[in-house]
Amino acid sequence: MTQVPDRVALVTGAARGIGAAVTRRLAGSGHTVVALDWCVGEESPVGYPMATRAELDAVVAGQPEGRVLAHVADVRDPEALRGAVGLALQTWGRLDVVVAGAAVIAGGSPAWEPRAADDLALQWDVDVRGVWNTAAAAIPAMLAGPDPAGCRFVVIASAAGAHGLFRLAAYTAAQHAVVGLVKGLAAERLADGSMQFLRPGRGDDLRVTATARRRGRASRSWTSRSREQRLAGMGVALLAGLVNAIFVVVFGVSSLVVTLGMGTVLLGLAELLTNNNYVTFSNPALKTFARNQIFTMPMAFYYGIFLALVMAYVLAFTPVGRSALFAGANREVARLTGIRVGLIRFGAYLLGAAFAGFAGVLIVASVGSFDNSTTQSYLLPALAAVFLSTAVIHPDTFNPIGAVIAIFFLQTGIIGLQLMGSSTWVINVFYGGGLVVAVTISKFVRDRTTSHQSRSGRHKRGSGCRAEPLLCFVEFDGISSTWRCRHAVGHSIRVAPFATRRVIDLGDARG
Repeated sequence: MTQVPDRVALVTGAARGIGAAVTRRLAGSGHTVVALDWCVGEESPVGYPMATRAELDAVVAGQPEGRVLAHVADVRDPEALRGAVGLALQTWGRLDVVVAGAAVIAGGSPAWEPRAADDLALQWDVDVRGVWNTAAAAIPAMLAGPDPAGCRFVVIASAAGAHGLFRLAAYTAAQHAVVGLVKGLAAERLADGSMQFLRPGRGDDLRVTATARRRGRASRSWTSRSREQRLAGMGVALLAGLVNAIFVVVFGVSSLVVTLGMGTVLLGLAELLTNNNYVTFSNPALKTFARNQIFTMPMAFYYGIFLALVMAYVLAFTPVGRSALFAGANREVARLTGIRVGLIRFGAYLLGAAFAGFAGVLIVASVGSFDNSTTQSYLLPALAAVFLSTAVIHPDTFNPIGAVIAIFFLQTGIIGLQLMGSSTWVINVFYGGGLVVAVTISKFVRDRTTSHQSRSGRHKRGSGCRAEPLLCFVEFDGISSTWRCRHAVGHSIRVAPFATRRVIDLGDARG
């Protein structure tokens, strides 16, 4: 790298991570550096050990003698930072570059819980006030130096300065404040062109790794093209759907067992691929794909509404959809009518897997990160919404429009609980209770329908109706375009819509 003589730098958070790397880089390019760190080690106010004096000394020891000076100070203390700036001026007579890399990260709980307020106070003091104090101490000295127009004030900020991270609301707020502070400092100096204020963006910092390890995980940043990420997510989901379909449709294994087993396998593979890491995604195109807003609603909302409407149309007005409904209502009768039940079930698994993969891509794009320890939390709300759909629109029938209504109902309840300050366990109870209520309502509607049909059949037999075959036959009603299954009691039950005229009489069971 090109040598830059006679330039002096101050780096905060210099004992490890990005700060240590920057210190080494500056020293290697010819800068002389004051390397500042708090060095409290195990006495850290956050839940993970911070840098130690030994780590700071190791950074200094790796450079030519006199090139780097170690200085222990807390960025929350303005006087300590002025002392660091004074050390640079006393030793070398100038200050040209400042890299503000000192920061902490804390989180892991929802923003409405009391612990999050403590996290916010700490991160505001260190991450935001630390940069403020550094600027207040260093900028006057930089402006008074021999080359103010060539000075640089660099702030290290994470991806949380651009979008939110799961259960890191306090950290996200602090990082957004840091970005705003840098913009404000830059605006103040734009008039005369002296100095430049930069926010380089996210890098892998050991403080993030240490925080994640405190929660049993490390951290990793993945960056790739949006199209590749979407295709990879959809491909994995389709592969899982294919395996499920083979086991359920071809081998006849219970769908519940296969679904639970596949979910556990995928969870284990996710842990393997991420090395149990907390993974963030810095991909503007992928973020735009999910988070762009139309009428204040994110694109993910419109994707969901569009897919629900398409599925409702397919199930109600197309031969394939009607066949699928018929096969779901009575698999054996559908097979006897000539419907390729196995093929329809196979296709349903693949289509469901594609929808699941698309939903997963939207979630990751919206949140900006992936945490394999939270993936199972998405299962219960989905089950509750699907089963609750059987209580609306078409009772006792899973239907997409009913699922959308159920989602709105559940989310309204959850948001209400959050506004009331409820803890996480209350939300889990609400989802679990919603699932139980949904299944109960579905059973109640089914039992009531069966009871009504039974009473209707007894009435018809008492009225002298002609006995029908005991085995079911299916007939096409050209007016309403529906298949109906007529039992011996003479009562018609709607099974599913269909599109071709076909009548099958299985004969009288008495023969």
